[in-house]
Amino acid sequence: MSRYSIAYFYSPSLHAQEIPLLQLPPHLAAQARGPESDPLNPLFTHIGTNALKGRVRSHLEVAARFYPEQLEQLRLSQPGGLVSSAY
Repeated sequence: MSRYSIAYFYSPSLHAQEIPLLQLPPHLAAQARGPESDPLNPLFTHIGTNALKGRVRSHLEVAARFYPEQLEQLRLSQPGGLVSSAY
C-alpha cells in the first residue's frame, strides 16, 4: 500500500485588513478556556501585512520575487526593521 502526502499552505490575502471578532453566546463563553482576546491586538488588524511579514521572515527571496510592490511598501513603512535588515 502506498502513502501519499500533500502539503497545503494557506494564508490571507495580502490586501486583508481585519479579522472579524466573533462573540460567543454567553453559555459558551462561560465554558471557553484559553487567553482572552484583546480587540486592540495588532494581530487582528492589518492581516495581509502580518502575512507578508511571515513570508519575509521565512522566505525573503520568494517574497521579493512574487510580492515586490508589497515588500517595498513594508520596507518603507519600517525603516531599519524587518525587511531592511534582510536585504
